[in-house]
Amino acid sequence: MGAASGASKSTNGLRLLLADDDPTIRKSFARVLKGTCELQLAAGCRDALEAIEDDHLIGLVVDLVLPDGNGFEIIEHARKRYPGVPALLITGYLDAEVAARAFATGVTYLPKPLSTQSLLAFARKCLTYPRSALAQVEVLANEWEARYHLTATERAVLVATARGMSREELLASRGIAETTLKRHVTNLLLKTDETLLDRAALRFLREVLNRLD
Repeated sequence: MGAASGASKSTNGLRLLLADDDPTIRKSFARVLKGTCELQLAAGCRDALEAIEDDHLIGLVVDLVLPDGNGFEIIEHARKRYPGVPALLITGYLDAEVAARAFATGVTYLPKPLSTQSLLAFARKCLTYPRSALAQVEVLANEWEARYHLTATERAVLVATARGMSREELLASRGIAETTLKRHVTNLLLKTDETLLDRAALRFLREVLNRLD
């Protein structure tokens, strides 16, 4: 196989597939997502389809246009084996028909270049795909609340971020102002000794994954 992957024992073999024919983009994604889960890198459809046959796939980031096919082929094949697995379709240009198809099939569709924040948010969504992880999220959230003396709102912000919720979605779901959310995030980061909410959420999820069988 032409794909390359990196593994981490702390992620229990859970894999995120990155399929793009641009080696610079593959390396960039791998750098941003390092430490979140095992990464499987593919340069085209053939490599990606072979990688899907391995176990423990939790998500896909695929380019729309590849030398030997397109991203939808990879996503459709993956969902036959992993129903509902999170998928992110990326492209150098936006197209209304492609966007409509992505929306209809529950695929996130974003233009290049992707922001680090968007990629990390998607990675968090993937890490809660396994049913066993979802169960552990609430258990560990209770422990973090006690360990770091989090308020109920700080706990809710942590859990929502870990599940891939954006800042805008957080504001809407909590019904609070931007300044209020910033205050809760600042307090959460001080208590957990982190500098970024994304990193706090990823650290939280790594603890979740370390508990999985």
